[in-house]
Amino acid sequence: RSSSEPLKTFSGAKLVLLDRDGVINVDRGTWVLSAEEFEFIPNVPRTIADLHRQKKKIAVVTNQSCLGRGMITQDTLERIHTKMQETIKREGGEINSIHVAPDTPSEASHRRKPGPGMLIEAMQLHDIAPEDAVMVGDTINDMLAATRADIRAKVLLCTGHGRERGEKLKQKGIQLPVLVATGSEEEFEVPSEICPVWICEDLPSAAE
Repeated sequence: RSSSEPLKTFSGAKLVLLDRDGVINVDRGTWVLSAEEFEFIPNVPRTIADLHRQKKKIAVVTNQSCLGRGMITQDTLERIHTKMQETIKREGGEINSIHVAPDTPSEASHRRKPGPGMLIEAMQLHDIAPEDAVMVGDTINDMLAATRADIRAKVLLCTGHGRERGEKLKQKGIQLPVLVATGSEEEFEVPSEICPVWICEDLPSAAE
């Protein structure tokens, strides 16, 4: 069902879990292999700063199989994340922790999404229960990881891998944000396992 209610998922959350590529930065279609290739989605640093000022903890939970494949070093990944943090700090915000799953899909541990490992790790680190967390991602796997970590509050974005979903919804005349309740998953082409789930345009509009 469509809804113009504010996203209570954000207002009530103590911990905001963010996927990285396609949520914070532009998804290039390939891996981000250098700090130069890391480009923020417009207005995201300011949004993260706003969430920080609301006294929310913010954790990034990101699959980075480029590390496991040897395409990038740990040092380079840290440089990418330093650039991300410095830009957000200039806006007055902070990411409290960054959790990385370096596993390749063929050798995935429970930490690699759709496994819940990184999300559980972040909740334990910040001592926050699943009912006080919200997961924001651009893929079904992000939402499945949240479901498997017992996180009910989920936001699926139409940036990154979600762009095609966003276009389809627009063609159907569906306005965002929209809350997909259990029973209406077929209309929105999402698996019932992830419902209820909010679908939003991007992180700034979701957090408004």
